[in-house]
Amino acid sequence: MKPRKRVWELREPCVIFDTETTGTQIDIDRVVEIGGLKVDANGDIIDTFEQRVNPGVHIPAAATAIHGIADADVVGCPDTVQALSEFFFWGGDSVYTAYNLKYDEGILNAELDRHDFYPGSSPTWRFDTLQLTYRLIYPGKPGEDLLPSQKIIKDYRLSTVAAALGVDTQGAHGAIADCRMALSILKHCFQQFKDRYPWQDFKKWMETPYWLPFWVWKKGFGTRLRDMPVKDLLWASRVATGDLKFSIEKNLKGMGY
Repeated sequence: MKPRKRVWELREPCVIFDTETTGTQIDIDRVVEIGGLKVDANGDIIDTFEQRVNPGVHIPAAATAIHGIADADVVGCPDTVQALSEFFFWGGDSVYTAYNLKYDEGILNAELDRHDFYPGSSPTWRFDTLQLTYRLIYPGKPGEDLLPSQKIIKDYRLSTVAAALGVDTQGAHGAIADCRMALSILKHCFQQFKDRYPWQDFKKWMETPYWLPFWVWKKGFGTRLRDMPVKDLLWASRVATGDLKFSIEKNLKGMGY
């Protein structure tokens, strides 16, 4: 039997990136580390970027407990403008993706605005590997095998999905380690995409709203949308984005809301 051909859906270089920060509030918190993998059109890593950043503010103990980066670790490191300048110069006009792009892109944009800095290059296209994961890796439940080829997951955190796929999660919450996990998930999703939608153009497919049949957040995770309380759906319709927002609004419309 011939080995299965590896599938990679992008025809141009791709930058998979991740940030570590002082907290989770995009408009307030700061970047303390940026990591990136540059991948060629065959899906092979051709370069890496890893840089700790001196944010100019105190790194809270709660953040250090997650990623292990403390104030002493960023003394003498490049400031935010220098680090971002180096990162975007390194990445260039590639396709960019991150696992939960809304957060990583959001906090980088907030830093650019804060420092009134324009990097001089921009992505040719960008997409969210987390949104791709929502589409192709169903949560499933014991006794409810939604997609036989997938393993059951309990949430969509990066390390949870990676572990379910047999990916090494050592070093999780380090920027480069997270990039490597995201790359492994991306390769798995590309294979699933090719198997299930061989006639589709990946970019067009990602830019077209996709109906998700289940709830992807912690409370009620994996519950089919039609079985979620209406009050939860109404609340989520105001704060959700992307495919989840599209799916919730479609579900509410079908219920007469």
